[in-house]
Amino acid sequence: LPDNSVIWLHNDSKLIYPDSFHGGVRQVFVSGEVYADITKNEDCPFVVSSDSVNVVVTGTTFNFRAYPDMTNVELTLIEGSVELDCKTRQGRQNMDVSPGETVTVDMVSGNVGKFLHEPESYVSWNERRALYFNDQTLEDIVKELQREFSQPIVIADRALGRTRHFASFVNEESLMDILSALCTHSGMRIEERNSTIYIYNN
Repeated sequence: LPDNSVIWLHNDSKLIYPDSFHGGVRQVFVSGEVYADITKNEDCPFVVSSDSVNVVVTGTTFNFRAYPDMTNVELTLIEGSVELDCKTRQGRQNMDVSPGETVTVDMVSGNVGKFLHEPESYVSWNERRALYFNDQTLEDIVKELQREFSQPIVIADRALGRTRHFASFVNEESLMDILSALCTHSGMRIEERNSTIYIYNN
């Protein structure tokens, strides 16, 4: 970027940014998922905006996910400090995030989740395939898996789509490996027919 910050774009993601930053703020607009390494400038905050969500930083490394077809936004802070500001249907949420924290916000219910991890154990998808699901619905997980693997997945039971899951996959697991792991712990079964994967209740 114009200030030497670097932003990596994940699948189906977009970034809008100016040729140069003016007005005492460095603002960019994101749709999808990005991994950012922001050049420090305490006098000129960096703002990542996505619809009604703003991530305000001075200089830091973080991952931000806000796909328009998912109900949750998620911010994982690797180093530095950021402020997350969200306008949900239930009102505004504003919180400071520290290194080693992942914060998720349900944009419909307004529910906030905060999860701790060791920053040095975090693997970025810009290094190798890495998928983290922190209290996400199966419906949102499937959307992400379809983006990652470009294979249709059908949830046969609507109630299954609302089940919530915690899981991480950082060892180049295949799509079937990931779904098998999710299903093993959730009483689901998977079938593949004509290049489409179906998920059923047992």
